[in-house]
Amino acid sequence: MILFYWVIIKDFSEVAKNEFPIVSFFRNFWIPNLFVVPLITMKSIADDRRMGTLEAALTTPITPFQLVLSKFLSAYLTYLFLWCLTLSFPLLTHLMLSEGSIGGRLFSPEALGGCLVFIALSGSCFVAIGILCSSLTRSQLVAGMLCFTGVFILIVSGRLFAEIPFGGNFSFLQSVSFNDLFHTFDHFEIFSKGVLDLRPFVFYLSASIGLLSVASIVIEQKI
Repeated sequence: MILFYWVIIKDFSEVAKNEFPIVSFFRNFWIPNLFVVPLITMKSIADDRRMGTLEAALTTPITPFQLVLSKFLSAYLTYLFLWCLTLSFPLLTHLMLSEGSIGGRLFSPEALGGCLVFIALSGSCFVAIGILCSSLTRSQLVAGMLCFTGVFILIVSGRLFAEIPFGGNFSFLQSVSFNDLFHTFDHFEIFSKGVLDLRPFVFYLSASIGLLSVASIVIEQKI
């Protein structure tokens, strides 16, 4: 990630841009998410199922959903911690270039806050996808591949729904109101301007709860 930021800062120093470097930096959120989310979630349940410790864990007075929720929270906090480490890049840049007008062009608290809220919000859904995929198999590799595919589909689904010609009973997939829910990059653009839209909150949080509920049902049925 530091390489991305270095390239962006270098580009901004050579060519004038109409946006903050921090926005360009976080716009690449999908690249690390495709690899980091599978890595931190693929072992969560699949490894317990392979080693036979999942059944032992459920003999304690906890429900399958509580088990899934604990796995989710541990992976999600790790996800947030890794993204919080990237705060050092813009903060150090701001401290080094805070004098004069250059610092103001490189850093914006509103843009940074909006990007972080989006990362945390969308990340809850990405991590929930990983937990669900891990609950479906005993193989960490298979869980990681399923998670990679699921996260990729969620990120690009908005554009796919808009471009693929659906007809008949599936024509609603191209409606504006439906597509707005799945346009992950459009959600980012809104949040990067410091605007907090309620619709992405409802979509990502409800999707996360739904995915975790399905994962708990899968665990309960496979015991």
